Amino acid sequence: MKVFRWLVTTAFACTSFYLQAGDLKAPVDFPSAKTLPKGVRNLRFKEAWVQGTQMYDNSGSKVSLGNKIDSAITVEKIIDGESDPDKQAVLAGYLHGSGYEDSDELGQVSGEVNVAANVYAPIVAYGFTNKLTVAVAVPIIQSKTSVDTGYSSNQAIYTLKQKLESQGNLQDSEELVRNINRPVDKKLEDYGYQPMEDESKTEMGDIKLVSKYKLQEQYFYTLSLLGEITLPTGKEVSIDKAFGVPSGDGQTDVGLGLAFDYDLTDKLNFSESVGFIVQLPDKTDKRIPRRADTSLTPDKEENINRNLGDILYANLASSYNLFYGFYARGGYSFQYKGRDSFAGNRYQDYRYNWMEVNTEQNMHSLIGGLSFSSVQLYQQKRAIIPLEANLTYSAVLTGKNVVSDALIAFEAVLYF
Repeated sequence: MKVFRWLVTTAFACTSFYLQAGDLKAPVDFPSAKTLPKGVRNLRFKEAWVQGTQMYDNSGSKVSLGNKIDSAITVEKIIDGESDPDKQAVLAGYLHGSGYEDSDELGQVSGEVNVAANVYAPIVAYGFTNKLTVAVAVPIIQSKTSVDTGYSSNQAIYTLKQKLESQGNLQDSEELVRNINRPVDKKLEDYGYQPMEDESKTEMGDIKLVSKYKLQEQYFYTLSLLGEITLPTGKEVSIDKAFGVPSGDGQTDVGLGLAFDYDLTDKLNFSESVGFIVQLPDKTDKRIPRRADTSLTPDKEENINRNLGDILYANLASSYNLFYGFYARGGYSFQYKGRDSFAGNRYQDYRYNWMEVNTEQNMHSLIGGLSFSSVQLYQQKRAIIPLEANLTYSAVLTGKNVVSDALIAFEAVLYF
């Protein structure tokens, strides 16, 4: 009786190590209600860098990205991981008959995950009127991911090995030794996933169309209506990959908001923005989990119904003119994303509900920056060309189900 083949196959189905980037990202821009004058264009080139190693989990605690891989392998999980009722009964009888309790741990799967991403975004804006400005951004995402997994066994697994050998199951004992050294790779192979390898790639992200319409302007304040459409031009991670970084989420977003600028003095400005983004429902291909505590599964389904959670945001910032076009800026950002929902026809409803767990997100961030603008100097004929240069640093204070690492961005702007 090849009991151990079942044990190896089911044990590592209990680990949860499918990772993807969180939908909420640390902000890289300060709110602004200003629009371009009629007929004026600007070309922006923005680059952002982030090194992802940690995240805030569902309870708001900071953990490593590899925490999703870490999992204790218990006898109960091994038995529950076998989907065939007859094989499950035989496996349970063998383990319980060998003196193992459901709570006994046979080992621990651990992992280390690192993500580095650079985002390059050329942005073109045009002032159609003095009140209406429209822009388009085409992000290019360059990412590098590395993941390393391991398995640490305890005395219980060696006791099982000795028991198999004493019963004459030498082949099972050799298979035990061979597979405890590559448990994750073995499970990926069994479930039809691609091998988990370090990856470097460059892809186009989701193209964003943005509009800003000036509703009201007085000497010391400006109020504008914000609009945006995000097109699904990026790529989702293949369902045959257990780990990866997407360049898009595969569906269309529509957003509306308000921005308000207030000039307290000639040097000091305050700005605020609030809004919401609706992530429109769509259909997508997914793997459907067999257990609540892991997304690793052999079960696939095409064109399931998906509705990603909508996003609310609020930003507050200030800007101070230091001297000769140099500005110091600082601000606070809050973002919230609702829970995702999934529905299909091939499996039980509760299995789709498992996909929704830990998809609600929130993020509190601080952002600081230094800027230089020659626009006013150009208008005063004291500069050759009107341009801007912006350097920002965004730190995530706290959050839920989001990457916690800081983000650095640089932006160059040319007006013409």
